[in-house]
Amino acid sequence: MDNRALIDWISFSLPMAFEAKVDRYGNYTTNDEYVQQILDDISNSTGIDLPFVNLSIKGGKFYKQQISMYADNGRRLCSIAIDPTTKFNRDTTSVTIPGYALSADNHDHPFDPFTIIKQVRDYDGHLTRLDLALDNFDRPDLMQNVVNNSRPDVWSDRIISPLRFEVPININGTSVTYGQKGFGKNSICIYDKARKQEIDGTWTRAEFRSQNRELLAQIADDLISGKPLQELTSQLLAKYLSFRSPGLKTKYKRPVSAWWDEFLQLATAYVVSRHTGAKTDDEDRKVTYSQIDRLKVQIRTLAKSNPDAARAMLIEAAAELGLNLQPDNGP
Repeated sequence: MDNRALIDWISFSLPMAFEAKVDRYGNYTTNDEYVQQILDDISNSTGIDLPFVNLSIKGGKFYKQQISMYADNGRRLCSIAIDPTTKFNRDTTSVTIPGYALSADNHDHPFDPFTIIKQVRDYDGHLTRLDLALDNFDRPDLMQNVVNNSRPDVWSDRIISPLRFEVPININGTSVTYGQKGFGKNSICIYDKARKQEIDGTWTRAEFRSQNRELLAQIADDLISGKPLQELTSQLLAKYLSFRSPGLKTKYKRPVSAWWDEFLQLATAYVVSRHTGAKTDDEDRKVTYSQIDRLKVQIRTLAKSNPDAARAMLIEAAAELGLNLQPDNGP
């Protein structure tokens, strides 16, 4: 099996504070000297060297200002978000390094993702997103097997996954995503990379994408301790997505499909073992948000078959939160 693993995206936050600058009209702005000062402070504090090339400045969502650098070919190398807008990320700076900057195609300003992960940890920073990819180059049937077993009429009988989704999102048979945005912090996307790159040949990519900080901390521990990236990526894919062979038994008693086992090279499912101890008030509030997300999915699912029961569940949940929500009986 001709496979290759790589890190295709890194985002992290650092306990560093920079103030967004505004002009006399109240618009966020900056100058080259201030950007260079930010880059120097990050480099001197963490050892992470970010390039100062082809600068772009714009506003952000959770940070007031985003500073991005681009290669000469127009591909983004990194982004730095400064001056948080919420209390959950107060006194932090967020950095994103996308796939191109981590790839072998980036010759001018190369990044070593393993070094960056260790530097972030050493400075008491936190990974906020990590995409781990497993590429295959010798199984032209892999993508078609994924598509066939993710069809709306068969996926619920063929797939076992803790990811939260109502149905796999299939885009023209070239990309299938498991895990809906906004309903969980982990997802998997399997797609035809050769077609996306507009090249001939076989190149299928399976990406495990996580924004779960506790899981990311454990993954960072594994990478820093020297666990092979291909083994780690295969185990994560095995944990969060399993294709089962068709048959009469319940899918939980049927074996893993041979083509999926071969792709993952018989990897065992990743074991999540990190414990974080007591939670702060803010962390407890985040748990509540997670519970509300799960409840929303349950209500949506129930509403398809029994709207009255879904409405009653919504009213009961609102009452638990101290809200007086009554059914809408019309004018």
